[in-house]
Amino acid sequence: MGRYQSALGILKRAAHVAETTGNSQLSGKVLLTILEEVKNFLSPNEIGSFYQEADSKLGDQLSLEIMERLRSSARLAMANVATGKKRESNPWLV
Repeated sequence: MGRYQSALGILKRAAHVAETTGNSQLSGKVLLTILEEVKNFLSPNEIGSFYQEADSKLGDQLSLEIMERLRSSARLAMANVATGKKRESNPWLV
């Protein structure tokens, strides 16, 4: 668990630095990396938040690679929203 927290902290700082230096698109790419690399340790809410933030930072001019990564992250976010709602309505689901 410690390595996950360290990796997440480093990636969040990288996204913040990119944003504060005016490179919103790089910040969005780092947020996609968070979703790809540490998704197993994130809550459904965190996944949704990271996805929405990445989407807003990436803008409209996307390469095919970034579009594919964004779409994959959208599928992940939607799957986790559904899973999160099932668990909320039935706490006995594991």
